[in-house]
Formats: sequence, structure tokens, C-alpha cells
Amino acid sequence: MTQIRKICHNLQPEIDSCIEYLLSNCNVKYNHTGVKGYISDVRKGAAKIDGRFTVPLWAYNKKYPEQDKKHNESFSAYFTYYVAHELAHILRHNTYGLVGSHDFRYYEIFINLCPKHLQFFELDYIKTAGEYGVGK
Repeated sequence: MTQIRKICHNLQPEIDSCIEYLLSNCNVKYNHTGVKGYISDVRKGAAKIDGRFTVPLWAYNKKYPEQDKKHNESFSAYFTYYVAHELAHILRHNTYGLVGSHDFRYYEIFINLCPKHLQFFELDYIKTAGEYGVGK
């Protein structure tokens, strides 16, 4: 098992709460056994096939005042989106046994998991996400 580096242990309750928020508001129940997220002081997030994933500290700190106001949660809109993005990779693996890409199975999960008002962030990241129904 590869070690996750530069974990921000003081922020663990934040990511745990965000994961719970996303899973409890999802209209589909996915196998989330063994899922564990971490906020890390790294350049980009990553999802591991063992159920662990990271979200970078900069994503936790990133603010979009207009979206944060609409989102109305204790954690920021962008952070919530980023957690949903990485969590969707883990759930795709748990559900289909697949690793990797942003395909229709990934987006099927992402659309169910990520609040609709935050899905537009994905369109900035993956330009073809709209072809899979993101943001519609």
C-alpha cells in the first residue's frame, strides 16, 4: 500500500463530513466500504484502488463566494466538488471493478454524487464531461 504524504490531520473531520454529506444526499446507494479521504498538501488529488483518495489543500482553501453562498455548507463549494470527483473514481472501482478514466460509468456515479449546482466545475476540468450529461 503506497503511503499518502503530507496529510493535513487537523482537517480530517472536514473531509469525513463532506464524504458523509455526499453519500447521504446521493439518490443511489453505492458500495463505499473502505473509503477514506485525506486532505494533503500536494499539487493534485488522486484516487487509489484500495479505497483511499486525496484532495489537495489548495482545493480545500479555494473559495468561490457566489457558489459558496448557494452551497450553504460548512465546507466550500469547490472542495465539495473535488471530493465528489475523487470519490466517484473510488465508487466506480467498487461498483464495476474498473480503474481509471472518465467514462460513462464514472459520470453516471459523479452525476448522482455531486450536487447539481457544483457540477459545472467538472466542465472546466474535463471538457467532454457535458457529453455524459454533466451539468444538465
